[in-house]
Amino acid sequence: MESGDDAECVALMERALRLTEAFTNWPAAGMSRLLAASSVGRFARGDYLFSEGDRREAIAVVSGYITIRRASANGGRTPVGLAGPGILIGVARAIVEDDDEIYDYSALDDSVVVLMPTPLLLQILEQFPLLWRDMALKLLKQNRAEMSTLMKRMIGTLSCRLAGTIERLATLYGVREQGNVQVRLRLTQEDLASILQVTRQSVNKDLRMLELRGVVALDYNIITVLDPEALKKAASESR
Repeated sequence: MESGDDAECVALMERALRLTEAFTNWPAAGMSRLLAASSVGRFARGDYLFSEGDRREAIAVVSGYITIRRASANGGRTPVGLAGPGILIGVARAIVEDDDEIYDYSALDDSVVVLMPTPLLLQILEQFPLLWRDMALKLLKQNRAEMSTLMKRMIGTLSCRLAGTIERLATLYGVREQGNVQVRLRLTQEDLASILQVTRQSVNKDLRMLELRGVVALDYNIITVLDPEALKKAASESR
């Protein structure tokens, strides 16, 4: 973990935060206070970040992907979503402290994040009330995207839900290359199966069907969308 004292670290954090609309308009004084108390976290695939029950921190994802898991009373963990570059996590939890839902975070891919203490974050927002508008807009847009992703994972047959999940990942995090949308994350079939709460064998079968139809191309931990319209159609079949 890198503290906010190093000049290079501070520059990285400010650059990453100001790329999101939630922090674009922050005054220098407020930003300096936040950065001085924040840190850069570098995590390898599979590394555990923390649980909301243990730490009061918000996360801004700089690179890589973070798995969000819901903690159950019996100690189980259920994957409920992914957060990629530009996504903020943990701010809503700071606002609603008595929420019984506890989530924890781990790195799906090699990841870099900014870790911010939420008590200070809220204190600065209260000091500069106009900044709440940008934060609220950011969180509302994220919530809308998360709900859309969740619906695509829950409704319809497995093949439909799998196509919908890939479509959302391509939309949110895909990198266009030569007309294709390549999902650049180390997303294994086990990862997809965990997200969809099915077996890896089921995911493999439906992925191969999409590949045979020319909708996607599969490589080691990479999915390339060859036909976005066909993928969108597959996501809506049998809903």
